[in-house]
Amino acid sequence: MPRSIARILVLLLLFSPAASRARAQDAGSAGDLGQLLSLEDRRLFDGAMLQRAAQHPDAVVRLRAAMAMGRIGDRAAAALLLPMLLDQDSTVRTETAFALGELGDPAAVPELAALAGRFPPNAQGELVIEIVTALAKLGGAEAERALEGMLDRHSASAD
Repeated sequence: MPRSIARILVLLLLFSPAASRARAQDAGSAGDLGQLLSLEDRRLFDGAMLQRAAQHPDAVVRLRAAMAMGRIGDRAAAALLLPMLLDQDSTVRTETAFALGELGDPAAVPELAALAGRFPPNAQGELVIEIVTALAKLGGAEAERALEGMLDRHSASAD
């Protein structure tokens, strides 16, 4: 990818809604964002780069890493994404749940089911929606039990 196109993509990313609430990125973060966009564009799984991005101190980089892994679609990303379900930033957690659903790897079901089991009755929000969606996409008996448990808790609290 020509350098000028990569710079334009980084600028577009920095002005996206997810980044609008974030502080200005330093040069290192901008470079990492450019690399993530390049990997995503080429649908290329680079485990070392994605691992670094998943643990980056900048939440915007971690968010884009989760997005890239979901879009790249390599199931090897599940091992990198699962720890990100516990990220301190809620937008990173939400994007991670979405990415796990996109990957279609049933190995993610136990972690997603455990998170779903910890939600209080009538839990709402984007993270809840993405976890429910991911469990529905991944399917299987464990995912079904987790979703039924959420429904049972929800209807019991509505009485």
